[in-house]
Amino acid sequence: MKENTEVVMLPNGLRLIFDPIDRLRTCAFGIWVKSGVGYESFDRLGISHMIEHMVFRGTKTRSSLEIARQTDEIGGTLNAYTARDHTCFYAHTLREHVPKALEILCDMLTAPRFDPDDLEAEKRVVLEEFAMYEDSPEDLCSDLFFENAWRGSTFGANVLGTRETIEAMTREALLTHMLSYYTPERMIVAFSGSFDRDAVTTICETFFGDRPCGTLPQNRPRAVYTPFLMTKEKDFTQNQLVLGFEGEPFDDLERYHAAGFLSLLLTGTASSRLFQRLRDALGLVYSVDSCNYGFPGSSLFTISMGLNAEAEPQAISETVAALRFLPQTLTAQEFAIVRAHALTRFEMRGESVSSRVAYHAENLMDYGRLLPRAEDREISASITQETVCSVARRIFDFDRISLCTVGRVRSAADYRAMLDEALQAQPD
Repeated sequence: MKENTEVVMLPNGLRLIFDPIDRLRTCAFGIWVKSGVGYESFDRLGISHMIEHMVFRGTKTRSSLEIARQTDEIGGTLNAYTARDHTCFYAHTLREHVPKALEILCDMLTAPRFDPDDLEAEKRVVLEEFAMYEDSPEDLCSDLFFENAWRGSTFGANVLGTRETIEAMTREALLTHMLSYYTPERMIVAFSGSFDRDAVTTICETFFGDRPCGTLPQNRPRAVYTPFLMTKEKDFTQNQLVLGFEGEPFDDLERYHAAGFLSLLLTGTASSRLFQRLRDALGLVYSVDSCNYGFPGSSLFTISMGLNAEAEPQAISETVAALRFLPQTLTAQEFAIVRAHALTRFEMRGESVSSRVAYHAENLMDYGRLLPRAEDREISASITQETVCSVARRIFDFDRISLCTVGRVRSAADYRAMLDEALQAQPD
């Protein structure tokens, strides 16, 4: 697919990304804002997420029903999410309906109603969402892992906030946050697919062109990894357990991609090591996943699994052994499989306009420039088996391992003993 992606900056700093693919009939687009839990203070946790919800409650000219109905009338999708370092409002529709959908999005972000009664209703919705996550072993364990691994930084906090911060939010606080963070130099509007460039540029200029720049620093504080061990008792049928380390951040793309290879090697394919050993061979776990969560300057590498409490000692022992001896035992065949999967997935994402638009916007937000897909592909293709082994040796520092488990748990001392025993074991 020919690359002709371009960035245009308006006089006030708002950046527009154009990734035209004229042979398509649809366009995916969105507005990315540097507003996430990592930029929040501890007494305002969850405010970015609440704003994400509240803009759908209506604007000065559209009710929430009108937003939904006008989107449905053009057969499009309109949604949003809040991450640790940004909030995104996105849409996907036919080429001829892009201006209408974009106008709706822009209206939501420039003229939200923020009715106090709506806010009280939305607080109840978010508190229900909060309760839903607490009732999920996987979500609860993940949230606790991030909170403890990056303790002292709001970057590790729950994106939803806390019950106390949610209940304390006011209309004035939401407006103040938007005034400070929804400023042109902190925002990116990106398009991928088939669209009328002149039409969307005019709409962006109309809604955002006269907005002044803000004064907040662009870079959030870096979150520093701190090893920990914690347990949380919950009446779950199945336990959730996460082992983790400091990972590879975005800063070094080669090592960041190599950490992705490492994750694929462990759990990312049907023949991956932990999937085969823990699930297929031993039947110890229902699910096992791994991920390198890389951000600029901050990263975590985790291995998570759902299992019965009785299976935990053996699962921990087998996982630690797999990580300890991976650099010495990685075969050329395994590496070739992982490399093929990584490169294939990269190409598949490149054929999805939704993936493409997010790829461009997030790279521009993180690096301050577009990262050409050809350059990114070349970096991935150049990764060697030795690079993956080197990254594994750096990440799997067992003096800095963390463990978090929720459910029908043992004592923290029991889990420490399990780790110590696993680290003293010799390979078969």
